[in-house]
Amino acid sequence: MRQLQVVKIGTDSVFHDGLVDYRVLSNLGYNLAKLTIEQNTDSVLVVSGAIRLGMRKNGLKEKPTNSVELQSCARDGQPALMETYEKGLFVGYKKYAAGNGTIARLLTPQYLVTYHNLEDLAEMRNIAANIRYDLSAMKLPLINYNDGVDPTEVKMDNDNLAARIAKALIADRLVIMTDVDGLFENFSDAGNRRLVKNVNEVNDYVRSLAEEKGDGTGKMGTKLDAADLLLKENIPTIIGNVNYGLIRLIEEEQIRTIFTK
Repeated sequence: MRQLQVVKIGTDSVFHDGLVDYRVLSNLGYNLAKLTIEQNTDSVLVVSGAIRLGMRKNGLKEKPTNSVELQSCARDGQPALMETYEKGLFVGYKKYAAGNGTIARLLTPQYLVTYHNLEDLAEMRNIAANIRYDLSAMKLPLINYNDGVDPTEVKMDNDNLAARIAKALIADRLVIMTDVDGLFENFSDAGNRRLVKNVNEVNDYVRSLAEEKGDGTGKMGTKLDAADLLLKENIPTIIGNVNYGLIRLIEEEQIRTIFTK
């Protein structure tokens, strides 16, 4: 029986100093191809970075503060975002195929959704059905918020988008790939810092660990929200460093944080 996972990769994990890290995308592509062929695992990829690419296209160094400019950047950057991911991932797919004597094939259908879609049961079911159809054809769906259309989307996070998609698909897991190893105790004290490897409840203490890192309303805080949503659905969430690679994050318990009952 095939497994289904949702993988979310953060903007800061792919874009460094305004440039695309194609090494990260190639490695991700290789891992996704290997999981598809060798471990019977289908994947859905939640991506971001349209605004970042739109800023570059418009010669902007500072992120706009008003929604009109942000939406404009998102519209300008979204086509480039899809092209960037398809190009980078395909390098990894080709590398895997070359090592196994097969022909690389990668089709990446694009899904741009809004909170209206996610909160309407009929629309969400339709999105899930279409994703499953694309997966049955061995495609890799790429999902992002439709920032360029809905002004509320530019302030939303993709961690919760990924969790909602995982819930709608009844996925086997969500993997959030980021630039930290996971959730830490004593994060501010390097000598006593400890990676929390297993979490079975997102309680006040767990949330305090995100606040200790200084990003309780942003990076780790939104990841905890996503994990909390999926814990209620008995869907595990893994948070780990993109540099370890997707397969290692799934298989090696010592290098990441997993939220599961």
